[in-house]
Amino acid sequence: MPARTGVLADTASIAETSPTVQTGRGSKIGDSDPGAVEAPHEANFQPSATGDSIPGVNDGAGSHSTRRGTLLEVRLSPRSLRRAEAGALWFWPSDLAEPDSLPAEPATLLLLEPRGKAVASALYDPASPAPIRIYHSGRTDLSEDLVAARWHEAIAWRRKLIPPDTNAFRVLHSEGDRTPGLIVDRFGSHLSFALGCAQWRQHIPALLALLPEDWDITSACVESQGASENLLGHAPASVPYLVNGFTLFARSEGGQKTGAFLDQRENYRRLLEWINCLDSREYGLDLYSSNGGFARHLAARLQRVEAIERGQSALDLLAEGLKADGVKNVQAIRSDVMTYLQGKVQARRTYDAVIVDPPAFAKQRPEKHGALRQYAAVNAKALRLVRSGGLFVSCSCSQHISAEDLMDVMREAAHQNGKTLQILEKRGQSGDHPILMQAPETEYLKCFYFRVI
Repeated sequence: MPARTGVLADTASIAETSPTVQTGRGSKIGDSDPGAVEAPHEANFQPSATGDSIPGVNDGAGSHSTRRGTLLEVRLSPRSLRRAEAGALWFWPSDLAEPDSLPAEPATLLLLEPRGKAVASALYDPASPAPIRIYHSGRTDLSEDLVAARWHEAIAWRRKLIPPDTNAFRVLHSEGDRTPGLIVDRFGSHLSFALGCAQWRQHIPALLALLPEDWDITSACVESQGASENLLGHAPASVPYLVNGFTLFARSEGGQKTGAFLDQRENYRRLLEWINCLDSREYGLDLYSSNGGFARHLAARLQRVEAIERGQSALDLLAEGLKADGVKNVQAIRSDVMTYLQGKVQARRTYDAVIVDPPAFAKQRPEKHGALRQYAAVNAKALRLVRSGGLFVSCSCSQHISAEDLMDVMREAAHQNGKTLQILEKRGQSGDHPILMQAPETEYLKCFYFRVI
């Protein structure tokens, strides 16, 4: 997720160099094995000029760790210093001059250059696939004041960003909001924390005390290493929330990520505008519907919508939303998507708008080749069902599938079906899931709109 001038000076940032830590649909940050480190990205970085040298450390001499205040001082290897200078914000024990200098428990680190000057402050959690994550350049404690300042800054930005007909959004986006390893999502009156670094656990009570009163938060929980813990109140199994004026439901525990996907909100709204341009507005098809975000927006403009989802839990959430808003023109169908598509192809069925928004087929880089085959198969089959003049939307939340990869998939799908596609728009995740220019890995969601001619 995020980066800036310096490492994490006073604006959001991260230049993640790990190619396999998945941050997209269907997984929390840090669910995947980070694997090998790629070449660093360019960034304007200078080690802190005011960093203190460690007494007793000679130029290039042997390394050791020393605790000064709350920070455990460790030295980067020369190779890893070059990565830091290029903007990298994730590191591993092998990046240190002496990997064995790290403790067995989570700690807050001060990363030093080989000569002993301070480079950055970082969180260390040996249980995380990205165990060392920078949160500030130079020497800075993860104090209550620092955490509160970043919390208030993130909320102030969301107040400008989120429309009044929406009460569900990402409050903190890990490195994107300079809180590496901490994700916070709001679902109406419910708040969900997801921890990728254990150190954030001690700051949650203070953050709850700083909640805006007008949010009317009545329940909160935290997800960490697959376990859920109640923090405030007692949320029902499913909690309602508003997205663009539509009622959706999320799982208060055990749902996707922190309960439901929030990264398509702006794409949902844009969908309404594109459907308004269609000559025919009768039938829509939403594949991998989850709790019905795209289906609900299709139903606001089309006469009939089919929402296809294999998971019964997601279909139950979709049904709750339909009931809450009195929607009658969505048919929720439990089925394997490819099986359903094959039946519609054989029946020669066509639709005015088709959405393909699958889960992350590639959660790690070695899975990319197989994932591309899956994207190719479902997009080719689904595109066949779109009538001339219709709308086709193809999405990928796999960080390891690039926009160019998805566009290649669509070119081949068009060729197989003898269709011509106009590219209407290329979009990504909503603004409350920030993308950092210096960190391409933070851009995981692709959402392409096509007109079939």
